[in-house]
Amino acid sequence: MQPPGLGSDSGIENGRSSSCMGPLEKGGISNLRKLKAAPQLTSGLRHLQKIIQHLGLYVQTVLVPGVINYIADSLSKIDCSGDYSINPQLEQILFLWWNLEPTLDLFANQYNAILLRYVSKDSRNSNVQWIGAFSHTWENETLSIVVESWWPGQPWFTTLLQENQRWIILGPSNRILTLGPSMIAKRLHLPPGKLAAFLMVTQRIEDVYNQQSSQMPQDYQDKQMRNKQKDK
Repeated sequence: MQPPGLGSDSGIENGRSSSCMGPLEKGGISNLRKLKAAPQLTSGLRHLQKIIQHLGLYVQTVLVPGVINYIADSLSKIDCSGDYSINPQLEQILFLWWNLEPTLDLFANQYNAILLRYVSKDSRNSNVQWIGAFSHTWENETLSIVVESWWPGQPWFTTLLQENQRWIILGPSNRILTLGPSMIAKRLHLPPGKLAAFLMVTQRIEDVYNQQSSQMPQDYQDKQMRNKQKDK
């Protein structure tokens, strides 16, 4: 989950057990055999099953009724339907703090763009400069402000800290972000936790989320290959 970033192209931009699968085998994995799982979920579940078996873990799954799990359900929909935006007053404070004049909003849509020039992942929007902030490379280095969740321990967060030496913790998301009309109508919730602003110098904005999520299965496969070589 990523709040709209601020940017510019001209100077800113468990417990262990001998059992392996247990209820998971009867639940989520059985859905794969019955072809009930969503296609994009199938690959991830299969990788997860292999990792759990390899580590000798026992997984107990619990079904939580949607009426009780409404907050998690709404948070899972933010990526595709969130029209929240950053508090306008905070935007100006960030610009003044780092003495920047942004010319391009990299993560936005037609409802929450804070600048006239913006980038979106929605190909149906004819007013965007281009589709996808991660698809563009600048000829020269750019200076960008990225507003992101403060989630220590996440692989992508570690990468973000390593690549940026200047940041500000802004505070709880419900004080930084403003719900849009679509989220209010659908009773969706803002991302949990605190937000922080990072000052980045780069020629390309990297998608650390997808890099980390796709790297985990590959790391597991590499480890499996090394173990096989040792056995030989």
